Amino acid sequence: AVVSTQSTGHSATIYQDQLIVFGGKDSKARNQDLYTLDLYKKEWSSFNDAGARPAPTSFHCAVQYKQFMLTYGGRLNDNSHSDQLNVLDCESGGWYSPVEAGVGTLPCARGQTTLSCLSDNTILLFGGSDKFDPLQQCCQVFDTLVYQLDCSPLVGVVIPPVLEQSVEKEGGLAVGAVEGIQP
Repeated sequence: AVVSTQSTGHSATIYQDQLIVFGGKDSKARNQDLYTLDLYKKEWSSFNDAGARPAPTSFHCAVQYKQFMLTYGGRLNDNSHSDQLNVLDCESGGWYSPVEAGVGTLPCARGQTTLSCLSDNTILLFGGSDKFDPLQQCCQVFDTLVYQLDCSPLVGVVIPPVLEQSVEKEGGLAVGAVEGIQP
């Protein structure tokens, strides 16, 4: 059986009977590892994905939406923060970047934020931090804005197993500040 590396700052979601763990940082560097834990057999294995995984990232966030695991933000190897939204289709194993397909822009780069399912098609992105200062070993900006992602366009979309392929679909992920929610 495969055993995942010890790490911190990784994300974990549950899809069917699998715990899916992505990224994080071990004692040497950030990683882009992708493992599953079968919750019934209690066995670890490498996730059989295809295409280009997101960059090695820690302190990102993830949420499971239907068969899709969405990851956002996090800290990269150079200690900068990412503004990438990535989608893993847990059924086909393909990675997809909705922003690269031209569906709009996302909030500024950040780490230590949260993604939460609000309803069948709505995901909220809340908070986070940015501007890591390596001398003080802390972030200098803390964001309290809430953003809403409409994920309904993902329903029925077959995500190709290679990130560089285009995806033909109507609409896209709509991203914007949530009206009526103040920091």
